[in-house]
Amino acid sequence: DAERRVGLRPCAGLIVYSGLLSAASCAIKEFLAPFVPGDIMVNRKKMEKITHVPILIIHGSSDDVVPFSHGQQLYELAMKRNTVGVSMLEMDGCGHNDVEFRSAKKFFGALRRFIQDL
Repeated sequence: DAERRVGLRPCAGLIVYSGLLSAASCAIKEFLAPFVPGDIMVNRKKMEKITHVPILIIHGSSDDVVPFSHGQQLYELAMKRNTVGVSMLEMDGCGHNDVEFRSAKKFFGALRRFIQDL
């Protein structure tokens, strides 16, 4: 839970890897998710609250577990209020659990640059 972690202890940066908007938005149509009672992992609400921590969002373009559009929307939400920087790394042709294997150089290079810039 990124919002809670950022609020409870010092945090230099946040990496979101194959992040979802919410549990309901993965299970049903995204436009219905805000109306589902008891939805969990509602990251779409939390992302706008993280304003002073650099964020790197990594998502595979062929993710069949959490659609790539979730990563794009989390990026857009973070960009609304974050004052220190948000970046998105689209991993072309990668799925949900294979990013670091299918495109290791791009993945680990981006992680290294993000961490070094903190």
